[in-house]
Amino acid sequence: MSVTRRPVMDASEAQKIMGSNFFGLEFLSEHFGAATGEDKRAEILFSREVLGQCANSHVLVLQSRLSMASMAEDCPELFCSKPWEDSEAYSFAYNYSEPRWFLLQKTLVDESKNEVPERQVALLSANEEIPQAVQVVSAVRFYLLHTGIWLFDGEHARCCEEPTSGWRAEVWSNWEGKVRISISPSDSRHPDLGIASLRKPDLDI
Repeated sequence: MSVTRRPVMDASEAQKIMGSNFFGLEFLSEHFGAATGEDKRAEILFSREVLGQCANSHVLVLQSRLSMASMAEDCPELFCSKPWEDSEAYSFAYNYSEPRWFLLQKTLVDESKNEVPERQVALLSANEEIPQAVQVVSAVRFYLLHTGIWLFDGEHARCCEEPTSGWRAEVWSNWEGKVRISISPSDSRHPDLGIASLRKPDLDI
């Protein structure tokens, strides 16, 4: 028995729904050069209903194939330092993301600040997951370029990478006008340290 594949969202329709929170092919081409074939083949795996619910609270971003290290080479003024050049604990910065569309919440998860990671993860709903650091930085960069506003302004966004046992990666947004990448022990808590959230795709691949 064949299974009918649900149609994916058209980018032009997604842009109408998301408005200024949409960063697609035209944005990539305008600011970062011609989009690749992989970028153009990436599909938006979110329904109209989900995008409508997230239109004001999230950004929809087309992620090219890049790493934190490659982004720092392309945009060195964004980063306050490159700790991956001096420590193997930051080797995740060399991991390349696959071209995909992602839907990132523009604020840290409610009540996740000043909590340990286990408690922060427990606050995520079934349709949420933790983003990669490179996704958070990409969204921060695109939104800043487009609006002049920092996402997670002055806050630490905990990400999914666990470079060493008991440690987690985090992105510090607008640390003296730059992005700071750091890692911290899993039992660390801070009033400005919360967890970032991606919406899981709700359309079949």
